[in-house]
Amino acid sequence: MDFGRAHLAERPPQTVVILDADCRFQPHGLERLVAGVRRGRPAQAVYLLDKAESTSPLVQISNFAFLVKNLVRNRALMRLGGCALLTGTGMAFPWATFARAPLATADIVEDLGLTLCMIRGGTPPILIDRAQVRSTAASTRDTAAQRTRWEHGFLAKALRYGPALLWSGVRSRKRSEVALGLHLLVPPLALLFLLSGATLLTLLLVHPYGDVAAQTLALGLSLTIASLATLLARWQVGSELVSISALLSVPFYIAWKMPLYVRFLIARETRWIRTGRGNDTN
Repeated sequence: MDFGRAHLAERPPQTVVILDADCRFQPHGLERLVAGVRRGRPAQAVYLLDKAESTSPLVQISNFAFLVKNLVRNRALMRLGGCALLTGTGMAFPWATFARAPLATADIVEDLGLTLCMIRGGTPPILIDRAQVRSTAASTRDTAAQRTRWEHGFLAKALRYGPALLWSGVRSRKRSEVALGLHLLVPPLALLFLLSGATLLTLLLVHPYGDVAAQTLALGLSLTIASLATLLARWQVGSELVSISALLSVPFYIAWKMPLYVRFLIARETRWIRTGRGNDTN
């Protein structure tokens, strides 16, 4: 992107659109995205994956989690904080904003890094709900590699910026910073359920030795609400991506991802690795 920006700088356009080579706009998506750029703020299309050719429940659940992040949570961020997450493709920038964006970085989650930069710089991105970008789902092996990069990068950003951004937003009364800070403090779905389940089990085990009934009830209720919200998201927007039978494999999906979280503690991924696609020829 930095190389492309240097080339465009010779004759700067009004708006710059970023689209990955393995992605495609849905009908009228490009026009709607460009029309949504205003007042110096970048615009983000809804980025989704096609229904996986693989019948692997792990890939189905992973793609469903991708939809929750890019559609459901992005809509919530717009309503709560007036901002959206940039997702690396299907993005449109006014030239003046694009010209000063940090692009030549070694960030393995450059889209989240750009989102942080835009929000802290006073030009929070907006979601254009009626513009959509799609790409082909990855295989089980490539999904694992992709998830490792994404989630290690997200967790590193969350630890570094989450609490500080939330506190900064509260002090300055910037709801976009508050919303992004809260987003960073909510772990990815699998990790959220893993940590909540482990904590609930621990509370149940220590219950005979101490008064933890209130904590157990509160966490159990929160976990139930999160589970129901996930099922509701599947019913409303995710039924094409993940089958009911695949949802029954969620415990195996969480177990499949446990090594990913262990590696974050002992051998964190710091390289940007290209994700293979099912239609790759080399």
